[in-house]
Amino acid sequence: MRRGQYARPEHKARDIGIVLAGLLSGILLSRVVSGAVALWAGWRSVYLGACGVMLLSIVAMLALLPRMQRNFEGSYGALLRSVLDIFRGHPRIRLNALRAALSMGAMLAVWSCLAFHLAGPPFYAGSHVAGSMGLCGAAGALVAGGVGNLLPRLGLRRFCFIGTVLQMLAWCGGWLWGYSYLGLALTIIVLDIALQFMQVGNQSASIAEMPEASNRINTIFMTTFFVGGCLGTFLAGWGWHLLGWTGVCAVGFLMAASAFALTCLRWK
Repeated sequence: MRRGQYARPEHKARDIGIVLAGLLSGILLSRVVSGAVALWAGWRSVYLGACGVMLLSIVAMLALLPRMQRNFEGSYGALLRSVLDIFRGHPRIRLNALRAALSMGAMLAVWSCLAFHLAGPPFYAGSHVAGSMGLCGAAGALVAGGVGNLLPRLGLRRFCFIGTVLQMLAWCGGWLWGYSYLGLALTIIVLDIALQFMQVGNQSASIAEMPEASNRINTIFMTTFFVGGCLGTFLAGWGWHLLGWTGVCAVGFLMAASAFALTCLRWK
């Protein structure tokens, strides 16, 4: 692969958008399937089914994934140390990963407490209803699957502004209208569309920083990304304990606002 192939972030933005649409759709549709399976056959069957799906995925990957030429020579320990060296030596990669991580946390905050919210007034709904809300999220992810096409025209900073502003507006809407199914559905859809902007833009820009080490860049990015998701889940649970749905909305909004502040402080 030529060194200049990823010279600009938009060169891979479209492909990343497609992959992210599949990733988020799988995460969200699994909630629909698991809710239905748990209602029909019990919660243990969900884990057994997930184990079977993972085994099938291993077989499919071994059969279908192409062989790739290695771009690092050395031991596995040296490879891991090189990941840390990249993380320490590239502040833009750290910034991009952190912005996307905060956005992931803002999105997952809604899912961590949605079942609790729907179990109370005015819904009094079961876990299968909470799982079915994943259809809204999957719809948002699929609709936004082509956002990578906009990156060349808008640029990374505008991309991040759009993503963070959409997430803040979504959480404001969730606070105002989150006691209706329509309000929750719109909140979830907008949050997922906004996450597409944040991940596609920041991941593409991170890879463009060091294209010859794209796999190691993805390691840094995705690890930080899901740490942000875990943080959002934890803080949302804390917010629910203190203030109920209002606390969850506050956590989601503040995480999105933090990503917005990072975008304002740095041009790239």
